[in-house]
Amino acid sequence: MPVIFGCVDGTSIRLGMVVMTASLSGSYPNLTLALGLRAGSPGTQGGIGPQGASGMPNVDLVGTGMPNGVVTASPGTVYRDTFTSGGLLGTNGASQWIKVSGTNTNTGWSVLRGDTGWRRVALPAAFNHAYGFINFRRINDEVTFLVSDVWPTQAGEIMISPGGATGMPGFRPTGRVASQVWREGAAIANSLLGWKSAGLFYQSAGSNSWTYATLTALTAEAWPTGALIGTPV
Repeated sequence: MPVIFGCVDGTSIRLGMVVMTASLSGSYPNLTLALGLRAGSPGTQGGIGPQGASGMPNVDLVGTGMPNGVVTASPGTVYRDTFTSGGLLGTNGASQWIKVSGTNTNTGWSVLRGDTGWRRVALPAAFNHAYGFINFRRINDEVTFLVSDVWPTQAGEIMISPGGATGMPGFRPTGRVASQVWREGAAIANSLLGWKSAGLFYQSAGSNSWTYATLTALTAEAWPTGALIGTPV
């Protein structure tokens, strides 16, 4: 172990070429020695380090209205639509978007968080019941259809989506899907609620009172940009 020689000069202690300040406090035999190291002269500046990773500008943008065709940004940018109407946050319920393609362009936006709330359209005449209804809702990329209090008056397939497949933009499921129809907790044979290329359909086995069904499926469609169909529930 190296030996360091030092000397005390007034309130300074010199250890080699380093000068430290020193002070005593308290009373004998309980004394406290406080040492302070004086700062040395600045050294020479070091070389320039490597460049850091590029930052992500415009990570969170805020505005009113949908961003496609309006807001210019790069992929990864998040945009929040603060427009409110009819109890929905965001235009048509789309409150948060993310830029997925196109550098410094105003296209390529996709909904990150959206909820249209429940909407309702009238049943076709083939159901002939004043209390029946079709409710539907989209949350992000999932759509749900609820047909309740239905009393079909005929057997077979009954198309129930307004305007067929083209009448529900933004709510059309991907591919063909179907679910069971029920009455008072029991499944009704040969009765389905489903979606196919022609639209939403109700497959009925015949006259049955107070039937209901729920269908939930994924959609790859863009968020609806025009006025939402139906009326809010």
